[in-house]
Amino acid sequence: MGLLDVSVPERASLLFKKVDVYRTQTGNLEIIVTMYNEILANLLPVEKPLLAERIENMNKALSPGIKDLKWNS
Repeated sequence: MGLLDVSVPERASLLFKKVDVYRTQTGNLEIIVTMYNEILANLLPVEKPLLAERIENMNKALSPGIKDLKWNS
């Protein structure tokens, strides 16, 4: 039973119990994405060729999370 005398499905209740975990994970992910994008944006032209292979490998590793993963994956 919820606060408003509304029945809450057990799955929703279990999900809500983990809200702090999800909030922490999304916060950490936001920090990581911001840092990564900032690094890429501030690379000097002379640095880009030196890091090109690492950047490419990182983009390949991140690609499934950007293109394939959905909320219900």
